[in-house]
Amino acid sequence: MVYKANNLSFGYKNTFIIKNLNFSIPKETLTAIVGKSGSGKSTLCKLLLKMVSPTNGSLYYQNKTIEQVTRKNYYRDVQFIFQNPFSALNPSKTVSQLIKEPLKIHQNKKDEALIEFYLNSVGLSFKEISKRYPIHLSGGQCQRVAIARALACKPKVLICDEPFSALDYPFQRQIFDLLIDLKKKEKITLIIVTHDLELIQNHADQIIEIT
Repeated sequence: MVYKANNLSFGYKNTFIIKNLNFSIPKETLTAIVGKSGSGKSTLCKLLLKMVSPTNGSLYYQNKTIEQVTRKNYYRDVQFIFQNPFSALNPSKTVSQLIKEPLKIHQNKKDEALIEFYLNSVGLSFKEISKRYPIHLSGGQCQRVAIARALACKPKVLICDEPFSALDYPFQRQIFDLLIDLKKKEKITLIIVTHDLELIQNHADQIIEIT
């Protein structure tokens, strides 16, 4: 199992946002985390990203409690796609620079051929957008660049927090289909947090509903 939660709870003082949650996420599967606004979906994301620690219960990553895994090792394996694609990208860097940075850190490479490869993998043209800044891209293009940047880290797990909510429906469908395709090609464990069950329910290996 990639993740396993045993009576996972998180809260402040006497108020629990998540209480006694149990689930397992197998390797190379698509898991949808769904629930109404305010149900605790974003809090679960923070737990999965080591941004906060459980109040009670346990969360395991590859058979170790998530607290036992160093941040360096964890973030080498796990990447995150934000809800707002514009806020996720440094506005002062070109698309090429945004992809080059994780290539240098995670693969010790920074050549243009690899930048072109990752942009092509998300359906973007290196020639057309490599020198553009995020402000000159559409929401759909920004989300694709964010995904390409995450893939350049060669992650084992990709966690997406409401990746479609800032996009119009045609772009939602395109990004979703892209994520499904990349999951299969790259053998990634994909976790998507969403309130849109209709879009994802026929493709998810499992659905974790937070109430």
